[in-house]
Amino acid sequence: MPHFQIKKFFGVLLFWGSTFFLFAGALSGYTDIKQFSTEFFDIIYPPESEQTAFLLGKHCDKLYAEICTELGAETDLHLPIVITPGQDSLNAYFTPIPYNRIVVYDTAVTASNTVSLTVFEETLLSVLYHELVHAVSLNMKRGFVKFLGQMWGDYLNPAMLQPTSLFTEGVAVALESHKGEGRLNDGFATQELLQSKIEGKFPAWRNVSGARDVFPGGTMPYIFGGAFTRWLRDAY
Repeated sequence: MPHFQIKKFFGVLLFWGSTFFLFAGALSGYTDIKQFSTEFFDIIYPPESEQTAFLLGKHCDKLYAEICTELGAETDLHLPIVITPGQDSLNAYFTPIPYNRIVVYDTAVTASNTVSLTVFEETLLSVLYHELVHAVSLNMKRGFVKFLGQMWGDYLNPAMLQPTSLFTEGVAVALESHKGEGRLNDGFATQELLQSKIEGKFPAWRNVSGARDVFPGGTMPYIFGGAFTRWLRDAY
């Protein structure tokens, strides 16, 4: 291999490896980090998010077991849930890079918050449920792929590269909606889908698949993918 190609190869490898540390900085700047474990999760949080941590710890095992039953998956995951108040809006994400984990943006439970605990609990648990579906569905590995993941780490996950968001988000939206709540049961969220049915004119599959970073994008893979996944579950 020519000298310049060797340098290029190691340069790319160094950049790729360094990005691993960018994903693990959800609690940068926080001190006195606390942790407790449930059967399937390690809850990691700063003191500011103690109330949220106890709430998620109380429900996460039950939600995880329910999702595994729905998807026919084994309950063989044990992963951290990292809670950070250092964001502007309530959200969460699942990633296997560099290892399986869920990060929850805890912005609702603060000293000045006036939202009732009941409303907050439903909202926060719905957000967690969505990410748990990702964690389960994207880790349903079999055979040689599962062996490679056990040997080389969680980031070796073909499911993160192959399905578009029409399928990855579709599964999560369908399951979050199967008990009467969730986006598929909200008229505002499904507006584009309902209007397409009324007009008899649907977007091209390329525009709802989530594979193209062009207009129209946004929530279309979530809603169209969720409706398609729900139809698959009901039909088959």
